[in-house]
Amino acid sequence: MYLPADLSRYNKVPPNQFQNVLSNSILPIQSTDPNCMFKLHEEQFSFDHLDGTFVPDIAIRISRTPLNSSDPSTYASLSKFVEQNLKKYHTTLGNINQNQLTNPLSRPPEQTGVQPDGKTEVLPVGYGINPLVADSFKNVHLTPGCFADIINFDRSGSNNNERKPSNPTAARLWGKQKPVKIDTGVAFDDLKTPKSNLSRSTSNFISKVSTADNYNRKYSNASSILVGCHGRIINLILLEDDAKEIDVEIPLLKVVFSSSIITAFSSFHYTTTSGESNLDILVAFASGDIFWLSFPKLKYSRWNKNSKLKNKPVLSLQWSQCGSFAVAGFADGEVMVFHRDFEDAEVYEENKSASQKSRYMTILKSLNSQQTGSNPVSHYKFSYKAITKLRYHPTYPNIWTIASDDGFVRLFDFFSEVITDIVPSYYGGILDIDITRDGRYMICGGEDAFVSIYEFSILGGGASAHGLLKLVARLEGAKSWVRGVCVDYFKTTPGVLYRIGTVGDDETIRFYEFQPRNLPKARKMKSDKIKLSTNQKQKSNLTLNSGSNTSIKHLLTSESIKKSWLQNSRSQTQNESVSSLTSSTQLQQLSLYEIINQDQTEGSKKGEQQPGVSKANHVLFKNLKTILHVPSENIIIHEASRCRNCPVLYPIGEKNVQLGRLSGLQFQKEYVWAFISTGDLIRWRRPTVAGNKV
Repeated sequence: MYLPADLSRYNKVPPNQFQNVLSNSILPIQSTDPNCMFKLHEEQFSFDHLDGTFVPDIAIRISRTPLNSSDPSTYASLSKFVEQNLKKYHTTLGNINQNQLTNPLSRPPEQTGVQPDGKTEVLPVGYGINPLVADSFKNVHLTPGCFADIINFDRSGSNNNERKPSNPTAARLWGKQKPVKIDTGVAFDDLKTPKSNLSRSTSNFISKVSTADNYNRKYSNASSILVGCHGRIINLILLEDDAKEIDVEIPLLKVVFSSSIITAFSSFHYTTTSGESNLDILVAFASGDIFWLSFPKLKYSRWNKNSKLKNKPVLSLQWSQCGSFAVAGFADGEVMVFHRDFEDAEVYEENKSASQKSRYMTILKSLNSQQTGSNPVSHYKFSYKAITKLRYHPTYPNIWTIASDDGFVRLFDFFSEVITDIVPSYYGGILDIDITRDGRYMICGGEDAFVSIYEFSILGGGASAHGLLKLVARLEGAKSWVRGVCVDYFKTTPGVLYRIGTVGDDETIRFYEFQPRNLPKARKMKSDKIKLSTNQKQKSNLTLNSGSNTSIKHLLTSESIKKSWLQNSRSQTQNESVSSLTSSTQLQQLSLYEIINQDQTEGSKKGEQQPGVSKANHVLFKNLKTILHVPSENIIIHEASRCRNCPVLYPIGEKNVQLGRLSGLQFQKEYVWAFISTGDLIRWRRPTVAGNKV
């Protein structure tokens, strides 16, 4: 679609001709506008909460790149403010004579349906497009809009290796936590950086690179940076308390790509012993390419270059805890592990004859196979649907949660390459996962409009009938898909109270308080897990060989499975998993972190007996002290519990933003951020108490 270049100036086309322009494209913009910052109407966007009133501070718009032939054609994120400007002023910039920092913007009126005057009906942008035209981006419901993250820097000089899992005695006494230093096994001084120079790049993959003046000095003094991606552009914006000090038009770094839209990104910040601060950013694309940028050195590298390894969109991406490797999830249910020291293999073909197939996954390339010094170092297939989220356990970095659009979360041990737990959603796919910093709880949300909280639990000295996860609560209130969950650690006391925020397609922010020791009562839950040994012969709908996407309920109604489950549950009455919600003895109050450390020696001995695991020179994990050794002979299949069988929590505060689908949420000490898929990022100031900021 062509939009005349002088449309935003003085020569304007007739209204009827401009209406044709709006009707024939889902994104009627010709060029990438500069990012902008504006104020919002305080009365419309303020909301009350238990802590007080949240007042809108500023809003930042991350501009989107125009459509090209490779972009998705079903959905394109367009800000409601930009849409209003197009229809009212016939330009994306709106009224250029109005200062948006001194004249706050009001919420745009609804653009579809019968208008208040009763005379006209305004149709949405792109209404004239044939809806039956095939979209090159097959996962239409997962088409990304604008997504962002805020990276907070600790300039106090603390060591990056210092984590804070809960102290056993202090947790029981509700006291302060003692920092526990965990050695990740990788010295940050040994982390290599990419070799290619970004500012001098001649690659056709990169369209444009621009940096701010003295960006190196500004970065070294920064307390937080906003990373925003929209279309084929990524921005690094320095954040300040004073809105006048934030420069969004000339960010620290702006990179425009030419190939395809950005679908995921992940960041890893570390400081060397010499005090040098580095920020590694991974950016994934719908073409399958992965772009690795080292800032502020402005060095870069590429994995899966030109889709040489795999020609599928990357929909999830995550750096490891140590930063030595990254995990990428693809749209066809496969997962690849990339090592930062390696380049792509010159020739990579999936050796199907040598692959290790099991009922619930296929190992296409094992970590224990002979390494050639090239990527990928390992390759797995978990599902036939997209991998939507990847997260590692903060205490045991070999345990990863792998969420999929097939409606299951798989708990995967990268060390022994086995699945320990398979957890279903109530219905629909899983879209987001977060694990609390103390490693106790996993929070996941998705298409079932629920937010489920699982507790990590295990017993030393044998397998648990419940596996490593146990459902402890659900958060209700969402009216559509939940696309983002986040924990507010400034209002959280680990082990006692967790403040949780959620966002989704219903355009609403919701806040919850999860207190593990003070949950509402629910009906006594029947055992909702079954245990399947690898030597059992029953067929499962989760097997990759079946290719079926039917519900797990069929599996649970099988009489043979029920009998096996009853036998297992009776024989393991004394081996139930530990839950701090239902226990009263001193042992049962211990968390995952405490229990495993009590049996670390025994667990290590068991791990040494596992065949096929090379412990001398493991390609990913150098320090075995942080490895959680789990039994590899059993996979625990969890059942989706009924709503009435699980404690339910309701919001303590919510706000309907009414500006489009929300993609994420972020908490800072003095602010709360909401990220809208259309590119508008809103910052609220936290309420104050007795003159002090909360």
